[in-house]
Amino acid sequence: MICLLNDHEFAQADLPEEINSKYIVGLCSEDWGIYKTFTINPNRILAYLDKLCENDELHDHTRNQCDSLLQKIEAAPKSKWKMRARVGEKKR
Repeated sequence: MICLLNDHEFAQADLPEEINSKYIVGLCSEDWGIYKTFTINPNRILAYLDKLCENDELHDHTRNQCDSLLQKIEAAPKSKWKMRARVGEKKR
């Protein structure tokens, strides 16, 4: 995931060699499970980033990419899954 975030920038559309963050945010807005997956992974990267990246440039870019994605996901309005978010992971 670190390699992916460092090799490709975020874009608001389908562009070659870019990550379509608009599409990811749309998926997360519609589905709680996808939202959980797309927020857990960047948060884990951020938690372990100091141990994973010794290169300062790589470290900073990865942190910025994770922060950017998480901010976009959190800022987007959520639709149908508010009740599911309240139930959480306890029930299927």
